[in-house]
Amino acid sequence: KVKTRGRYGDGTLYQRGRTWWIKYRASGRWHFESSGSADKDVARSLLDTRRGQRASGLPVLPRLDRVTYADAAAALRTHYNVTGSRNLAEAELRLAHLDQFFSGYRLVAVTTASCEVYAGKRQGEGAANGTINRELAVLGRMLRLAHEHDLLARVPKIRRLTEAAPRAGFVE
Repeated sequence: KVKTRGRYGDGTLYQRGRTWWIKYRASGRWHFESSGSADKDVARSLLDTRRGQRASGLPVLPRLDRVTYADAAAALRTHYNVTGSRNLAEAELRLAHLDQFFSGYRLVAVTTASCEVYAGKRQGEGAANGTINRELAVLGRMLRLAHEHDLLARVPKIRRLTEAAPRAGFVE
């Protein structure tokens, strides 16, 4: 192990196999993170970055590539339960279709292109464009909430489909 001490506290560099890892203290607990490199200087740079984040009061974020769609869906359900801002039963109907398609996805893999593939699949199942738009709106809210909770670096653009004109006239 190579111990390092700096202005912002202590940290450690160590090797597992050929890969260098860092160990540092933030928010009252120890964090372990792989540098993903066999180069010691890359690990030292990552440790310095984490120290700088801690010193400037920025949160130490989880690795964003590990956050899954299921994590974001659970956070959205919790948000709707806590705030009461939406009827959870109605949202569950929308989420059921989204869950079937996006389960197993990493959140960073939910892109504009994957949303278009989803819309095409739902059109193939006979769903109306308005229904698909409501489901995409729930997905968009989920992604914005994940961004607010620092689980997603940027929110992809989700394009809405053209809906049919509303019904006109009444039969008396």
